[in-house]
Amino acid sequence: MFGLLNIKSKDIQGNVLASFNYCELKNAIVENLLADELFTHIGYVTSKEGLLANIYLLRIGKTEFLVSDGYKLYKDKLSSEDKDEFLRIVKESKGIEALKESLKKLVFKED
Repeated sequence: MFGLLNIKSKDIQGNVLASFNYCELKNAIVENLLADELFTHIGYVTSKEGLLANIYLLRIGKTEFLVSDGYKLYKDKLSSEDKDEFLRIVKESKGIEALKESLKKLVFKED
């Protein structure tokens, strides 16, 4: 296992699929333990004042995305409605394959 990365804010800006308020994503992952298989906590962004965001790596098939969960909201690629749907999917999916497929459809806009 590797240690968590201390990521620079400038390096993550513009590279985030979705950015959530503090603990929104973490709580959704905890609520649905299956989601833990898709999300890997890889590091955090800090400033002199303290924690800005936890950074998760989301793997969907062979594609990987960065997702932010913290005090600092980064410009992300999903709309507000899509982010609400993203959290709902993470919380409510009943199986890992259903979770993967639902997130894949949302992220890649598949029908």
